[in-house]
Amino acid sequence: RSPFFEFDTKTNRFTHIKLPPVINGYTNRYEPDTGALVLIKPLAVDALGRVWGQVSHAADTNHGISSLGYYDPALHKLVWYNLAGNYNPEVRGVKEHHQELNIYSIAPEANGRFIWLGGWIHLGLLRFDTHTLRWKQYYFPALKSNQLFVVRPFKKDKLIFHTDDGLKVFDKKTETLHEYPHIPDDHFSSPSNVNSFFLGRGNTVWIGKHIAIGDAAVAYLSPDVQVLRAVPQKIRKERFRLFCQYRNHLYFTYQTPQGFVLASYNEQNGQLTELLKQP
Repeated sequence: RSPFFEFDTKTNRFTHIKLPPVINGYTNRYEPDTGALVLIKPLAVDALGRVWGQVSHAADTNHGISSLGYYDPALHKLVWYNLAGNYNPEVRGVKEHHQELNIYSIAPEANGRFIWLGGWIHLGLLRFDTHTLRWKQYYFPALKSNQLFVVRPFKKDKLIFHTDDGLKVFDKKTETLHEYPHIPDDHFSSPSNVNSFFLGRGNTVWIGKHIAIGDAAVAYLSPDVQVLRAVPQKIRKERFRLFCQYRNHLYFTYQTPQGFVLASYNEQNGQLTELLKQP
């Protein structure tokens, strides 16, 4: 039941949290039959310490439903906000009391009011107002199935998306979507087959990809002039795979004739450090 854990970085210990029954955020009442099986997929923590994610529960009367919600560790409270009526052309004309939300990514705003989320198959970009408890959906016809894999804050009043068609930047004030498409034989365009991106020093965006066939394996988006550039020559390696960015360091693997190497790159001083070599 409820495989949800908290890890203490000081004691290096896990604590199993037994989730309580679900509270309906609109009515402030407990949902019926939610004490048997309750799950949460944690995706983000807001300024108030609430853990936001996809809350799901199953009971004798249903096979499992899910929506946006949060767990408040201070109050040991699990709250969700079920949604009905979001635009999905595959269920047009079908009126459901509850629509499934397959959430991939959540980005709470620093002020704690708006929760931005994206997900699978026609969900697109959703904004939830925690003050008014109202939803807003943004539908982007240019996106394949209107799906967003990753949503992250980017600079001031912007969000950056990872989609099936590369990176997009969304201006929250003007509600405008800016695209950075891959252009064959243009090394200043976004790479194809993007599989990850990380925000680096100074809001630089580092972009990784699955494979490299004729184009760069990694690139970065300059926040000043809004163009894509090839990465420094020092880290242009064979079969480069970017994993994460942490404290001004990029962590990645690449291949040499002797095997794979795990390395880090310091964005501030340009130092490349080999951390582990394949024996």
